[in-house]
Amino acid sequence: MSLKEILFSTMNAFNCLMKWFPLNMKEPLSLINMFMFWSWFIIIFYNYFKTIFLGPSFLRKRWRPKNKEDEKYLQYCTICQGFKTSQAYHCRKCGRCISKFDHHCPWMNTCIGHVNQTNFCWFLFYSILGCLHALLMISPCVYRVLFIPYSSLRINEPRIYFTLTGLISSILTLGFTIGVIIAVGLLLIIQIKNIICNHRRLKSFIYPYNLGFKENICQLFNRIDYFNLITDG
Repeated sequence: MSLKEILFSTMNAFNCLMKWFPLNMKEPLSLINMFMFWSWFIIIFYNYFKTIFLGPSFLRKRWRPKNKEDEKYLQYCTICQGFKTSQAYHCRKCGRCISKFDHHCPWMNTCIGHVNQTNFCWFLFYSILGCLHALLMISPCVYRVLFIPYSSLRINEPRIYFTLTGLISSILTLGFTIGVIIAVGLLLIIQIKNIICNHRRLKSFIYPYNLGFKENICQLFNRIDYFNLITDG
């Protein structure tokens, strides 16, 4: 899910929101709805850019432990010409070894690893919530325009008007949000599964890293360090 797709979906969802549930300062539900809509937008973008700019934690090239005897417990990367832990992996696209490598994300053009996996998971989670909210705003508008004639509407029911371009954009956004909910939902399930087991998909480890369900979760989702995002994980 790229930046352009997020902006495109947000603008179309906001357009439908203003038609279906417009802002009314006298109605608490209207204020709550508007606040929640833009809250998703801000939180999604916050975690999106944090994931990119923090990076996954690149290991130093040509690194060696101070104690030479410790080298037998480590793996050696012939490309970076340095040692690394068993949970690290060399990414060919980034050209670097990544601490606690999970995968290389083409949408963010960076790897997901030790430092930015927390934000990546929150990005997935809030993207699903944001798309669900957008779906609730877009679906009634598109349905009314396509299937309910204006003559059958009551006086107090909202009239939805679209240009041809606006209608096509809303239908495309509707399909996109459904696709994101399914695809991102599956990716989030995989992420949670790996986090619970403290498992990196690409490697078989020399040492066991599974510390138990609670400890594995706490290492990554540390509420105190959420805004610093440098956790024990």
